[in-house]
Amino acid sequence: MKLIAVVVIACILFIGLTEGAGTKDCGCQICGPAGKACQGCPERIPLCQDLLNTIQTLQKKVRQCVCGIPTWML
Repeated sequence: MKLIAVVVIACILFIGLTEGAGTKDCGCQICGPAGKACQGCPERIPLCQDLLNTIQTLQKKVRQCVCGIPTWML
């Protein structure tokens, strides 16, 4: 689970760094991981909690549905 969380965070940071790599100034304010939340996006703490809950739910479904682990063992 830690690996998944690290990969998600690394992807978010990588995308954030590469999108702003252009030489042309668009006049936009920085938002996202480096600044305030972008319009239509939740703040960082609720977003992180939501993403971690989503990862845990997905991990539970994979263990139960793909690996066949009984519910009582989860």
